[in-house]
Amino acid sequence: MAIPRTILKKRSRTKLSEVKGDLKIGKGAIIVAEKDTIIVNGKIKNKGGFKCIGNLEVLDIESEKGNVKISGDLTVERDIEVGKKLIVSGSLKAKDVNAGMKIEVKKDLEADRLNAGIQVILNGTSKAESINAGMKVTLRGDYNIGKLNAGTKLLLYGTGEVKSLNSGTKTITHGGKYGKANAGLSIIIKGPVEIEKANAGFSVKFKQTANVKTINAGFSILASKDLICESANAGFHVKSKGKIEGNSLNAGFSINAVADIIAESSANAGFSVKGKNITGGNISAGRKIVAKMIKGVKISVGKRGRIRGTVIAESVLLREKVKAQTIYATEVEMYEGSRAKNVHAETIVIENGAKITGDAKYTDKLQAEAKAKIKRPQKVESIPELKGL
Repeated sequence: MAIPRTILKKRSRTKLSEVKGDLKIGKGAIIVAEKDTIIVNGKIKNKGGFKCIGNLEVLDIESEKGNVKISGDLTVERDIEVGKKLIVSGSLKAKDVNAGMKIEVKKDLEADRLNAGIQVILNGTSKAESINAGMKVTLRGDYNIGKLNAGTKLLLYGTGEVKSLNSGTKTITHGGKYGKANAGLSIIIKGPVEIEKANAGFSVKFKQTANVKTINAGFSILASKDLICESANAGFHVKSKGKIEGNSLNAGFSINAVADIIAESSANAGFSVKGKNITGGNISAGRKIVAKMIKGVKISVGKRGRIRGTVIAESVLLREKVKAQTIYATEVEMYEGSRAKNVHAETIVIENGAKITGDAKYTDKLQAEAKAKIKRPQKVESIPELKGL
């Protein structure tokens, strides 16, 4: 038995309530709901685009070489294929939605997959397995999405959850919970956020408190408040106006926090590590470590470097011509030309030309070369500051 089909002429205007079978709509035609909703029990086929005034319920929509505009809600049991633009002024519910240029939904979206050649704009609450656009995706409402991909930009003004975000250049979000976030250039997050992994070719910026497992940036990681992570890696610097807390922190140039730096495993920077207080495992910098208190397992800086602040550590290494202030450690090794004000350690090893200008207290061994300069060497029973290290 043949499926009944209704045919509407080009540029016609037709009032409809229910269509029993398929509906073939001519180019530029307008269909108008007699009441609130047009129900099409079969498919809509069109070439050149059409417009619907009112809500529309249909099995499938296939429109070649044109725009489809729905002035109301659109409910499609299966798939939508539009040659150019799909514009829905109400809500959209479908499985697969594909448009050659643009998909725009003014209210809520519920779909499996959305694909647009240029851009996707969603203004209400969005729920989808995946959304893809050749250039830009804009989400203005809250969202729950599996994969979100854009050739250039992702703009997320609401909040929600996404398992995977990918943009060719930039991602801007107002916060949420994400799995992986990748951008060719930069990621900017303006609200509170939880991320498994964030990667950007240039920079990652957090405007609010960030809770991230792994952050990688080709140039910089910047936080306006606290930055909490397992690992952070930046080609140039990691900066926070609050505290930085993580397991492993690495920067090609500097790690800098207005408040404390806590690096359970390590904090390494090519030039400097600076914070109010620094606590961690291995803390090293090419030129400077600066804090009121520096407490770690191993502390070291490169040649001609500086350690500014009181140091408490298991091991402290002062390379050639490094200057330090007061040190409490299990072992201190001072290379030629290095200088410290006060050293309190179990073992002190000091080369020719190195100098301790204040107290030099040790519990086990002082091994000094002939031309080392030690002002007041003294063997003592214990180093109290090392308790609980």
